[in-house]
Amino acid sequence: MELFQDSCKKIYVHQISKQDLQKLDTFEGKPDGGGVFAGVAFDTSGNLYGTTSGGGAHGEGTAFELTPGSGKSWNESVFYSFCALYRCADGASPESTPVFDAAGNLYGTSNVTTFERRPVLVAGLST
Repeated sequence: MELFQDSCKKIYVHQISKQDLQKLDTFEGKPDGGGVFAGVAFDTSGNLYGTTSGGGAHGEGTAFELTPGSGKSWNESVFYSFCALYRCADGASPESTPVFDAAGNLYGTSNVTTFERRPVLVAGLST
């Protein structure tokens, strides 16, 4: 897995396979974020999680999930836009690689906070 940023500030996540690069997503600022400077983490279902240091709904970064779609496509979901609280009490500009614990909880950091995202249980199924 490798991350690239081109001269137009578009971010690409590439999966390296037999010398081929496959573009998984492009981050362009609003609403999905921009500036992917940290690594990414995979959950046990093959979903990819990461952060952007800028962009998003408030311009201060996002936490995102990419899920495999049909064929070679991936579906992007921003599950948090930083600086949603007064004076960015929830943090801003995350630049660390998120990690999972044994229970499937996702952890990461921003400039002033540590965040956690727990798996959601719906009718006994984890999503």
